[in-house]
Amino acid sequence: LTDTLASTTKTTSTTTTTAAAATTITTTVETDFTKPTASKKTRTKKEKRSEKQSVPSRS
Repeated sequence: LTDTLASTTKTTSTTTTTAAAATTITTTVETDFTKPTASKKTRTKKEKRSEKQSVPSRS
């Protein structure tokens, strides 16, 4: 799910921390500069195994 237009107006900072055996914690901070006030969304994913791209989250 890649928006070519959004890639120029958004910065995404991703931090991946490997906690336990096969547990990966991915924290994604997305800053959208198209909004009047640069809104920041923080999504934390805790996944046991490598899965396909999850369906777009309803927020």
